[in-house]
Amino acid sequence: MKIATSRITFLLVALLPLVFTSPAPQAMENVSLQDGQQGRLVFSTDIDGEYQLAPTLKTDVAMTITGMIARVKVTQQFTNPSEQWVNGVYTFPLPEMSAVDHLTMHIGERTIQGLIQEKQKAKRMFQKAKRQGKKASLVEQHKPNIFSNNVANIGPDETVIVEIEYQQTLAYDQGEFSIRFPMVVAPRYTPSNKKITEFEGSGWAVSAEQLPDNTAIKQAIDDNNNVSLSITLETGFELASLTSDTHPLVVNEINAQQFDIELDDNETIANSDFVLRWRPVPSEIPQGAFFTQQKGNDNYALLMVIPPYDEVDLTRLLTKEMVFVIDTSGSMHGESMEQARRALLTGLDRLNPGDRFNIVEFNSVATKVFHTSMPVSRDNISQAKRFVRELQAQGGTNIADALNMSLPRTLDESMIRQVVFITDGSVSNEEELFDIIHNNLGDSRLFTIGIGSAPNSRFMRGAARFGRGTFTYIGAVEQVTEKMNQLFEKLESPVLSDLKIADSNGNVLGGQADYWPNPIGDLYLGEPIIVSLKLPLEQQNLSISGKLATQDWNMDLPISTGGSEKGLDVLWARNKIASLSESARTPMQRKNNAMAITELGLKHHLVTRYTSLIAVDVTPTKPESELAKDTTVANHLPDGWTKHKPHGQLPRGATSAQLNLIMGLVLLMLTLLLRTRRRT
Repeated sequence: MKIATSRITFLLVALLPLVFTSPAPQAMENVSLQDGQQGRLVFSTDIDGEYQLAPTLKTDVAMTITGMIARVKVTQQFTNPSEQWVNGVYTFPLPEMSAVDHLTMHIGERTIQGLIQEKQKAKRMFQKAKRQGKKASLVEQHKPNIFSNNVANIGPDETVIVEIEYQQTLAYDQGEFSIRFPMVVAPRYTPSNKKITEFEGSGWAVSAEQLPDNTAIKQAIDDNNNVSLSITLETGFELASLTSDTHPLVVNEINAQQFDIELDDNETIANSDFVLRWRPVPSEIPQGAFFTQQKGNDNYALLMVIPPYDEVDLTRLLTKEMVFVIDTSGSMHGESMEQARRALLTGLDRLNPGDRFNIVEFNSVATKVFHTSMPVSRDNISQAKRFVRELQAQGGTNIADALNMSLPRTLDESMIRQVVFITDGSVSNEEELFDIIHNNLGDSRLFTIGIGSAPNSRFMRGAARFGRGTFTYIGAVEQVTEKMNQLFEKLESPVLSDLKIADSNGNVLGGQADYWPNPIGDLYLGEPIIVSLKLPLEQQNLSISGKLATQDWNMDLPISTGGSEKGLDVLWARNKIASLSESARTPMQRKNNAMAITELGLKHHLVTRYTSLIAVDVTPTKPESELAKDTTVANHLPDGWTKHKPHGQLPRGATSAQLNLIMGLVLLMLTLLLRTRRRT
């Protein structure tokens, strides 16, 4: 009996690896869900627990930058290597203020131009084309910086190319221009009081309330989904520097003012946002810019003005209460946490005698280092630095508690109160957080610092805008000291506030004349006024006024000599849409603003929350007898992120087949033992 039992045990041990090991995937054939969770795009088959390889994706980005405007074409290539017809959906990021206005679909020699439609109508058109076996593409906005592209009826071994075009204004700060292209959608933390529709393998959830249509952001961790990027840059002035801190570049100088730029590796993995920065030579740093476009009976314009500070004493430091807020949630693990610690230590070093300070740490909960803000002293700073050096990343991202704890004033109202918020902003409940800022800000100023390879810039910029502060992006540890010192130079300078634009008679613009953002936020040292305007054709002069510290400030602007530029009407509409989206506070305001945004989107051919781009091929290509499988193209995790899975854990959503096999083997072993015992 001992011999028989040993043989049975040996047989069971030998079979166990077959239970826990997925079958090796075959080319264009069935693979296990485990393979799909490693970043391979898969779609369902008729066999439970088995999937087939689905469309691969390649993304090419081409930018043309002239003056203050960037025109960008994003080309997405969907290829179906399977033997089945498939439908693909790819969720992708764009800059939060991008104006998406063109969609083109290429199928072999055929080219189909997209049309702007009301969102639900576009969706019905797409579903109808999908059922009829026609090629179709639908571009939708889920948030101002998150879009999806649905492609219907991709045939076996077929490639569909979809081109999406948008434009945006450049960023300018302290004499330096920059543009950022987001390459990855980071997973978003959903607070526990929100409805959860789906868990990803990493434990992150997607909220139905925050992402309409239950669109999930799939994550990948292999080398699929690469991106190439090329830029034509026409500056209009000579450069002192041209750099990217995020990606190696190949730069071809055409002349002193024109450059062709490419990524050094045009098969770059799309897991880290791209940032390009350029600085004019000191003698050519602009003090302003004005570009115009005539369309119909209106002039559209883009205005940038650098307010002069030479009349104000900048050596007088402002006494302030500084509250540092640092994110220590799980999404900050790795280099992001190192950047955040270093940024906070640099901020503590920049405090001056007479200032007061405190630190709020948050992950799943928020806590203060001190009960109330403390004076700057050697002992208090030393205690704070010890606390910062011991910070570790873990838990959820409960920004709401951190805002509620850090925004209300607790000390002397005569002190300037500034809140510096250090986070990657990986949350899905931005609207709720904006409401908290709007209701609790008081006379504080909120400054956001975006950390990591792919911060949620929609939250970061929005929070700074609502908080009457600024947004600073730090993409690498090496940038921390420089960026933090620049930020503190702003925080120590007078504020240019109460900004208004008026005509030559002093009348604040309104009616036919319209400008956005409106109102213009407060400005700090080195920051420009950048606004989009719609003006009557007869308008020749403008003036800008405000308060610089305690002094009245104004500047006259002769606008008749502005340069010519295209697409300014679209940028004006996009700025107005953003302001309408953020200003609604009641159900009636939201309803009225939704109607206005829909009208603007349809008139200016823009993708908005209520309008979508739809392209449909009139000729059916999929045979009626074929069934197209739905697929989701995976994004990469942001650089520095990892998925932690317990060794040997079954994938979520797997069938019970492996458990049934284990139970069957156990029953087989017991049967053999009983039979052996009877023989004995």
